[in-house]
Amino acid sequence: MREKNKKQSAGAGRSAVAMAVGLLLAGLLSGCGSAEGPQVQRVAVHGKVTLDGKPLQAAAIVFHQEQTSDDGSAMVTHGMVQDGAYRIDVQNGPAVGLARVEFRPKPLSREEVEAAMDESMKGSRRRVRPSTVVDIPQKYSAKATQLRVQLADGTENQQDFQLDSKR
Repeated sequence: MREKNKKQSAGAGRSAVAMAVGLLLAGLLSGCGSAEGPQVQRVAVHGKVTLDGKPLQAAAIVFHQEQTSDDGSAMVTHGMVQDGAYRIDVQNGPAVGLARVEFRPKPLSREEVEAAMDESMKGSRRRVRPSTVVDIPQKYSAKATQLRVQLADGTENQQDFQLDSKR
């Protein structure tokens, strides 16, 4: 009977972790738009990102279109910051116009998620390596971010960001 309870609680723990990971990924991908939506003029964008004067090692950068389309929707585009730089090509780029910019911690890879789940199933209190997630100050990762950029067609659209954790 005890063995059965252990298996049931291990299954419940794995399910809870899997659900949390699924919700995180759904949040990152929400609002990415569909191919059937209205056509918008996209632009390429690139730049450098620092945190406290040092290159931001890994994060997601998210551009939220400020102007909504006729149906009330707004386009959301994301890319990855790696070693202090990001680049999003025109096919995947944000829309022309004003955009709110948000930074989110880099999502864990499938291998990192599986390793964390395996460790939790063993009862280990050891955590996933801290270097796998960069702590992004809340003021840049929340809807309250004050970062805005104007993106234009026919220009380079280099947008550099100097993030500060102390202010």
